[in-house]
Amino acid sequence: MVRGSKAPCCAATRPEIPRGPVRAPDTPDPARSEYAEVPQGEEPIPFNPLDHKLVPEHRLLPDDEAASMMAGMALTKDQLPKIKRTDPVVQLLERIHGPIEEGRIIRIVRRSETAGMAEAFRLVVER
Repeated sequence: MVRGSKAPCCAATRPEIPRGPVRAPDTPDPARSEYAEVPQGEEPIPFNPLDHKLVPEHRLLPDDEAASMMAGMALTKDQLPKIKRTDPVVQLLERIHGPIEEGRIIRIVRRSETAGMAEAFRLVVER
């Protein structure tokens, strides 16, 4: 190509880039009716992190199940990885189960096609 020529640029063949806020196709729509169903006096959840495909399943363990898990693995609570109460998933679990005290254990289950199922446990801490 000769310098200074008026040949068409490759910009004409580039795909159109959307402008403004873009929502990923797998992100739940906040306008769906399931978000309107909240207890009286509570604000609706703008985004449920557990609905996203990259966020694994989180479950608050009952105290007796947590104690048997700790005994079976020969662990103490201090040896578990931590999760803060300010974590969005913990805040969502608090809306479901009520206040979650420091020292409770959350079970996280990750599923994948290659590894199958992997369990992880987190200790809830204030900071």
